Amino acid sequence: MRLVVAPLRNIRKILPRLGEGAGRRWRRVDNLLGVLLVVQSVGAIGVAGTEGMTGVGAHFALAASVLCLLLKARGFALVAALWFLIEPTVEFAASPGVDGLVDLLAHASRYGIGIALVAPSHLIPVLCASASLTFIGHGVEALMLKPIFVDYLAYAGNLAGVALSTSHAELVLRGIGAVDVGAGLALARRRSRTQVLAYMVYWGVITALFRVVFGGGEGLPEALLRVANGGVPLVLLWLLQKSVHASRSDSLVNSAIPARR
Repeated sequence: MRLVVAPLRNIRKILPRLGEGAGRRWRRVDNLLGVLLVVQSVGAIGVAGTEGMTGVGAHFALAASVLCLLLKARGFALVAALWFLIEPTVEFAASPGVDGLVDLLAHASRYGIGIALVAPSHLIPVLCASASLTFIGHGVEALMLKPIFVDYLAYAGNLAGVALSTSHAELVLRGIGAVDVGAGLALARRRSRTQVLAYMVYWGVITALFRVVFGGGEGLPEALLRVANGGVPLVLLWLLQKSVHASRSDSLVNSAIPARR
């Protein structure tokens, strides 16, 4: 019995320390990223199902995400990040081409969350790069007139009482794609970050929720899988506003302290 209990006790001591990384404590932002990782893993299971390697990998990603969040152990986030990175990489390797490469970029926010948790000292640059690549990837897909995007626009037009022809839907889609690519490049170049991030949050949430509008209950897993598209910019926007507030507070404190003669 001792042979069983002793290793279990050691595991309980080791697991919370696994992958804490860079000596950084677990923070509120890590909780937010952990929740996003769990939610998108649930969505991945709903999309992949329970059979095949894709389903097994999605379940491993969910288990790793939950352990990361509950145990505050950053190493488990790497397992989930690798899964969300490996899946589009394997698809690209199986059929190399522009579509596969763009898809790999568009998934950047999904695996970027786990990478940011594993590398807390580089959290903001990793999240910025992830959001930028995601919007650039989706923008390029729109410019390439991805068929499902055209269907979404036509359906949205019908809901709004506007009959969009295929040519009009393609024209609108190209405009959306150009805006998305521009937003991704602007964030990468640190231009108007507040406005760009606000757009990314809005558009990321709208496009994710539209999966439910378009597909009903069956579209819910697709929406959950894309929670990072708006979630990562939201976390960045929160960190940016927090930083601005802290800077203003420091300025007020410094101005209130009389200068020494």
